[in-house]
Amino acid sequence: MYLNTEQKWASILQNVQKGIKSIFPIEAKTGKIELLSLEVPNKTNASIGSQKTKLLSGTSLSVPIYANLRLVRNNGKTETGRVKILDLPVLTDRGTFIVQGKDYSVFNQVRLKPGVFVRHVNDSDAVFADFNLGRGLGFEIHMDNNGVFFVKFDKSKLSSSSKRIPLYSLLSALGTSDMEMSAVWGNKILEVNKAKAKPSEDIKQIVNTVIYPTKRTGNDSKDLQDYFKETALTPETTKVTLGTGYSSVTPKTLLDASAKIVKVYNNKEEEDDLDSLLFKEVLGVEDHLMLRIEKKAKEEGLIYKVMNKIDGGYPLKSIILPNFLTKLVEGFFTKSSLSAPQSEINPIEILETSHKVTSMGEGGIGSDRAIPMNARNLHPSHFGYIDPVRTTESERVGVDLRTTNSTVIKDRNIYSEFIDKNGKKVMLKPMDLAGKTVGFPNQDGKTHVRALVNNQMKEVPRNQVDYWLPSSSDMFTITTNLVPFLHNDQGNRVTMAGRMVTQAVPLVNREAPLVKIKDQTGQYKSIQERYGKEFFVPRAPEDGTVTRVTDDYIELNGKTKIEIYNNFPLNLKCPSGDMTINILRGYDQVWRGKIKDYDWQFGDKIQSVNIYSKKSKWQRIRAFRSHQNDKKLYNIKFKSGRNVVVTEDHSLITIDMEGNLVPIFPDDCVPGKTKCPIAMFPELPQAAFTYEYDDYDHGVLAGLYLSEGSLDRTCIQIAASEPSHQNDILELMNRITTKNEAHIYTSSVRLFDANLAHWLYNSFRKYAHLKVIPNVFFNYSSEFRKGLIAGYMAGDGSISLHDKEPKDKYSHFNITAGTASASLRDALIDMLASLGVMTSKAFKEISSKSDKWHDCYTFTIPVRELPDWPLFFYKKRQQYLEELRANLPPKANSRYALPKKAYKFMDDETRERWEKSDIRWDTIKEITEAPHEDLVYDFEVANSNMFAVEHGLVIHNTFITMYPLVKVGDKVKKGDILADSNFTKNGELALGTNLNVAYIPAKGWTHEDSIVISQSAAKKLTSQHMYTKEFETSPDSYIDKASYIKWFPTKITSTNIQKLDNDGVVKKGVMVNRGDVLIAGLRRKTMTSADNMMRRLRGSLVNPYKDAAEVWDHDTPGKVIDIIKQGKLTRVVVTTEDEAKRGDKITGLHGNKGTIGLILPDDEMPMDAHGNHVDAMLNPASVPSRVNPGQLYEAMEGKRALRTGKEVVIDNFDNADSSKKVLQEMKKDGVPVEEDLYDPKTGKSLGKVFTGTPYIIKLHKQTEGNFSGLYRGAYDINNQPVKGGEEGAKGIGQLDVYALLGHNARNNLAEMATYKSDRNDDFWNRLEAGLMPAPAKEPFAFKKFRSLVTASGIGVQADDQNLSLAPLNDKMILDMSKGAIQKGSILENHMGKDRPEKGGIFDPVVTGGLKGENWSHVNLAAPIVNPLFEGVVATLLHKDITGMNGKDIQKELAAINVPKRIGEVSAALKVATGSNRNKLIKELKYLTALQKSHMSPADYVLTKFPIIPPQFRPIYDSKTGGLPMVSDVNYLYKDLLNVNEKLEKMKNYPDSEKAALLKDLRQSAHAIIGLVAPINKQNEKRGVTGFLPQLTGSNYNGQGTSKESFFHRKILKRQQTLTGRGTILPDPNLSVDNVKIPWDMAWKVYQPFVIAEYRKRGVNILKAREEIKNKTETAKQILVQQMQKRPVLINRAPTLHKFNIMALKPIPTEGKSILIPELIIKGFNADFDGDSVAGDTLVCVKDLTGRIKLKQIKDVD
Repeated sequence: MYLNTEQKWASILQNVQKGIKSIFPIEAKTGKIELLSLEVPNKTNASIGSQKTKLLSGTSLSVPIYANLRLVRNNGKTETGRVKILDLPVLTDRGTFIVQGKDYSVFNQVRLKPGVFVRHVNDSDAVFADFNLGRGLGFEIHMDNNGVFFVKFDKSKLSSSSKRIPLYSLLSALGTSDMEMSAVWGNKILEVNKAKAKPSEDIKQIVNTVIYPTKRTGNDSKDLQDYFKETALTPETTKVTLGTGYSSVTPKTLLDASAKIVKVYNNKEEEDDLDSLLFKEVLGVEDHLMLRIEKKAKEEGLIYKVMNKIDGGYPLKSIILPNFLTKLVEGFFTKSSLSAPQSEINPIEILETSHKVTSMGEGGIGSDRAIPMNARNLHPSHFGYIDPVRTTESERVGVDLRTTNSTVIKDRNIYSEFIDKNGKKVMLKPMDLAGKTVGFPNQDGKTHVRALVNNQMKEVPRNQVDYWLPSSSDMFTITTNLVPFLHNDQGNRVTMAGRMVTQAVPLVNREAPLVKIKDQTGQYKSIQERYGKEFFVPRAPEDGTVTRVTDDYIELNGKTKIEIYNNFPLNLKCPSGDMTINILRGYDQVWRGKIKDYDWQFGDKIQSVNIYSKKSKWQRIRAFRSHQNDKKLYNIKFKSGRNVVVTEDHSLITIDMEGNLVPIFPDDCVPGKTKCPIAMFPELPQAAFTYEYDDYDHGVLAGLYLSEGSLDRTCIQIAASEPSHQNDILELMNRITTKNEAHIYTSSVRLFDANLAHWLYNSFRKYAHLKVIPNVFFNYSSEFRKGLIAGYMAGDGSISLHDKEPKDKYSHFNITAGTASASLRDALIDMLASLGVMTSKAFKEISSKSDKWHDCYTFTIPVRELPDWPLFFYKKRQQYLEELRANLPPKANSRYALPKKAYKFMDDETRERWEKSDIRWDTIKEITEAPHEDLVYDFEVANSNMFAVEHGLVIHNTFITMYPLVKVGDKVKKGDILADSNFTKNGELALGTNLNVAYIPAKGWTHEDSIVISQSAAKKLTSQHMYTKEFETSPDSYIDKASYIKWFPTKITSTNIQKLDNDGVVKKGVMVNRGDVLIAGLRRKTMTSADNMMRRLRGSLVNPYKDAAEVWDHDTPGKVIDIIKQGKLTRVVVTTEDEAKRGDKITGLHGNKGTIGLILPDDEMPMDAHGNHVDAMLNPASVPSRVNPGQLYEAMEGKRALRTGKEVVIDNFDNADSSKKVLQEMKKDGVPVEEDLYDPKTGKSLGKVFTGTPYIIKLHKQTEGNFSGLYRGAYDINNQPVKGGEEGAKGIGQLDVYALLGHNARNNLAEMATYKSDRNDDFWNRLEAGLMPAPAKEPFAFKKFRSLVTASGIGVQADDQNLSLAPLNDKMILDMSKGAIQKGSILENHMGKDRPEKGGIFDPVVTGGLKGENWSHVNLAAPIVNPLFEGVVATLLHKDITGMNGKDIQKELAAINVPKRIGEVSAALKVATGSNRNKLIKELKYLTALQKSHMSPADYVLTKFPIIPPQFRPIYDSKTGGLPMVSDVNYLYKDLLNVNEKLEKMKNYPDSEKAALLKDLRQSAHAIIGLVAPINKQNEKRGVTGFLPQLTGSNYNGQGTSKESFFHRKILKRQQTLTGRGTILPDPNLSVDNVKIPWDMAWKVYQPFVIAEYRKRGVNILKAREEIKNKTETAKQILVQQMQKRPVLINRAPTLHKFNIMALKPIPTEGKSILIPELIIKGFNADFDGDSVAGDTLVCVKDLTGRIKLKQIKDVD
């Protein structure tokens, strides 16, 4: 019942045939193609062996479907043919599909059934009927307050003017008489509806909406009648909702729906419950594939192409090509959100995935933001169908669900097993249970039972029950049912337990659990046996004798073969698509770009690391996939500026103490400590052909052009002001051209050469912001690349010394270069890497001489990375560099290949490899949770499964195998188990092992979720893993044993040679040790002139090859279990067995996860009176905190089973008191609950301790905390501190502000809003100097917010306390503007460089240029109403002003006498009622506001339009490369100015001739504000929006939330300096007023005060900083002194009340954690059960300015 793959496959074939038939005939103008028949294979080659081959070879497992077609032309000619129309992926026995070498699972999707549903509009009193059609355009029927019914068709299909059509008109067109309508509505309602209808106009509007023009006959009524006959509804659904079953929309359907609207409105009937499963259909893979073919064949243009070919006269065989639909169907698996390659850690995860149902995906809920809250809720109709606890822990909680044990998806319905009144088992769908009473299981012998009655749980007489759920296990899915004593654990803990079962890795010494769960079907003793035997192990299909046993099959009776899994690989993990990668394509072509833009081609290779040689190399990509993501994403930032985003279960790579590269998960990385490898560009093969200009000099020219060059037709100009530099450039130009046309021109050098100019233009682009380095130049010679770098560094590079004092002048310096383009910077970094030079990157804002700020993307070359070739083309600068380098101490020039600490424990051979390695290292700076992404991407990389992203950063399987239990000659009966898998034991599911545990503290080692285990337990937790190594031959790469031994005799031992076959590939079955060659690969190297000379002199002594061998690089010995040789590809598969280590994560079956904190020898573990040592020690406090006492009952029953030898099978939900029952059984069998334990060293009693034997499984990942401390650091574009990382800022949010206001800490808030959240270097410098800081200035972020409000059309005036708003008018605009803008141009090109154009929107004089601070304006060619106040003007003029001329509006507004009108309105209000009164109140409010602000109503009309300063609408370089990014509003200003310019030219034309332009002018202004879409459709497609979306967070379509607004992100929430973060821990010795913060944090947050104290003592600032850096005793004394003076604010997020922020006196402490007194734990809402969150040390409380006041002390209190 779990995986009835035969039945499912039959359904797939049936529906796929339906889908294919639906697209035929294909009719064109000159003929058509008919489908005569389809040929579908009866059998599939889906054997385990063929599946394994397809997975390892990267191909698809599929069967062909042939179509017999006939082409019929209009001239009578016909042609027939047979074509393979589709290779259909095959359903495997695991319920998966192997497509392009990946194992894909397809999810079941829940959708609303076709039907009519009457419900309230957004919880209001209004009611409507929703017609959800299976065929046809859906629509709604609404009723207004007067009883008029109208129809609303799909909004995306109708214009705004045609959304409401009277229902009367539609009914009349469909032939319904007034008498029939009156019978349902009554005469009064009929007359009201009749009066509103305009039948001829209304019908025409509907016809134009729902009927294609080609199908209209001209008879609108008949067309509508024919159309509605073809619509589709589900009769059983409308039977429930309307009382009658309808299969299509009829007049009676419409009348019934309108009648029910009235009843629901009058509370005479309940609205329809759309969350009920009664109204849901469930689509399986067969439905998805059918819909894919039906719809996508048209949408993707396949049908259109066929029609064109028919009309083009092509023969049939050229029209429908082989595999016509293959790509379309495979695309469903590889691209659809309803399909994904599962992580497949173990088979239970594969099995459970077949039960996954979701509301997401195409045809369902489109995005996580669109999920309504009610969709997440449990519903009574889920009973017996949907597991109430098994869901994801991501943003899709409650939406991604699992069906229960006994469910089956068939014919778009979900069925589950129930028992009827006669005791017969029946399969029922939710609709079958409508109105029925369903009894709960386990209620035998009761006269009154619990049951579900009309979605309510009630107690009813037994004889009233219609159906029974057979067992409690039928309420849950597979993983939930594996939790013993399930009913005793908290629900969310069971959710976690179910998820963790799917993360268990296979163990060598696996055991079935001692405590099993009863199988309610009666076929097996336990669920573990049921799952194991029905899915995980092969069984004898007949009686007989075993005649043969192999690794791949067992043979019975000499004829029947039963396949078994033999080291069958499972899927891998993967990263986000926004990271960059480098790909070697074909022989010598480099592709650089983002993962999401990558189009995999067979043979592609990616940057990786050879684990044995420790060097960078190109590794073949076996497979590349995108798939739906339901896991957390982590954003990991490195000190070098590199950045990666990966899923929570995707590992990075680090190094252990013995020099080995090992995987590490994001949760285990420690910012500031964890180092990851950076792979340099592996050596590129020699290019297959010669490129033009591929030499050093042309490389230099390209570099100079990129940094300082410009083009003007045939003139190349390089800027250089220094004479020596000009001479260097002149010499270069004269070398590379024979025309002698280079000359010095003022501050530049010019060369007139059309060919070179053309080459530079086509290669690197012309304009400054658009310059790039195309990927092709990575294929150029190393000499060209060196020249390019030298040329670029000459122009934009600099040498920076770190200390200006002469004695330290040569101690340390860096080489830095910058550019305005991030994409150019990234290309230069990769090009340097291709030459063996590692860099770091950063972003900063720099100031020019005019004090304007510019974006600058920089990279730095550290001293230790200086190459041995000239880095600067300019001779003088290179000479200076060499001088500095020559004076460096020896250590400064040494190039550390790995962290120094790793040298301590590695052997000599490993050290030698690392010293020759080209790998660099980078330290993690910050780990934060990243925003959810629907798609993540999966690389399967040869050999190590490591690959490099983001300029070389390296990031990082399990398997199924079976062991025969029978031998030749054994007699077996049908159903007997023939083999075990690595997840079963004797046919029972075995994911872990039983351990003897004690719930006892262990000197702090069991604190929180840390676990202490014995060495024996570590051995029992030995897990199995699989690795693959591969080698792909090419013209220059091959495998040869003899050649390898000849040329690399020292690389291979005689023992290793014996392990290789004649080809040089390791033999299957041998054991391999670290350093063993697995594949003797060689790669021909490019011989240099020196090599050739040596070869002539010394003959064969010069090695013509490079070592390309694949080597076993793990410490654990491995066994070669598979060799695949397929064409050019050779693959070796090796398995290992790894003992448990410290840091590994283990868990019980109750969500009680933990990390192994310590492994002790057996004889150091506590022992009982008989000398038996426990296997593990667990924290006893973890049970009540996690509310999962089921683990205690399991532990007791496990101990009873172990001591007595009895089999323990428990029944979840057996209505017994678990505690009482278990204790009685323990007492009956004489097994104590608590036992005396003794210290094994002293023999001293530890007292009575709870001990037991629970089931423990080993998980595939680990976890750890983080730390940060900040004085001041980087700032973002809004001048706020950059958050995240070890030195990143922490912020205060809206809730924190409320808490501080609750403490009356207003001065603290004032500092946080100014000094601490805005860039102000002068403030910090003066504070350090002990000087009085200047008053706080207005923060940039608030200035920007105020400007955004003003640019939206609201005048803003602010002082220290108040903010006043008024409509923006012409006078306000002119007062703040520096001048008018005439044209919409953004930039112009001058001499090859971009610059602001005079008169354009970045006019350098008027606006101040690209970073200008000046307001400007547009003189409008025609007046317009201020867009935000059109509603106000309409109220004042008492009419709709849409379409009115601005001049006329202005004239009418000017005629309003405000005081007089206020009197008139006030008088009218005294007698007004209803809606008229509301209108008058509104008008009075507007008039009063005008009078108060001394404004005229005519001020609402604008003849000037404001343009915000450029600093708030910048142009900046694309982070993803390509064209520069231009702020949205610049495009909108351009639209407005272009329209305005056209209107200006038509100024004297009559209004009728410029009506369209006047409309565009109004819309352009509205678009700038953000009220409507842009007039430029291209801008609309790009999603360009105006100011209001920035301010409010939502655009004109209503998309987005207020949390995304600038106000929420940058005003309410502000990052702070002087902040830190650490995990909170309790300290019972602390007083209630104290807190311990780490020394490392204290040094950061108190640094300015320590420096100030040093300055008071007469110490200069440089010396003070040196003292702090060295942490001298004096510095420590001052730090402690300052800490005693200044309390800190401690915040435990989330801030739910004011006591989540407390002011405490800090004490420095060792480590990285914040220690808090136990007395404040409750106020902090803190917990320490392993799930606690980190606390934040937010800010020093004392007034930063030094002006200590009593008020501030009060603030602290």
